Amino acid sequence: MLWDKYKEHICDDCKVPLQHRGIMEPSIEQIESWALHSLRDALAKFSKTLEDFGLPTPSVAFDRLETNGLLEVEHDYNVEVLQAEVVMAIESLNDG
Repeated sequence: MLWDKYKEHICDDCKVPLQHRGIMEPSIEQIESWALHSLRDALAKFSKTLEDFGLPTPSVAFDRLETNGLLEVEHDYNVEVLQAEVVMAIESLNDG
């Protein structure tokens, strides 16, 4: 089955979006459902469904977790990079 062959690769990037939505330690079922949810949304843009490709439907509903895409982008940052930028900015301040 297509899903069984590629689900590990498809699910690789699904943990972080769930964490941004308040699920700090998502289960495998949640991660796989998020991947299927994302695929379903992408396929819908082409008038296709998961069923068209023999893919399972998500077992977890995420409708309540939808967020504004702009907010998601704003929360997608690297804390270590920001901390380094703060240190550099503080070091560049004048003493007087």
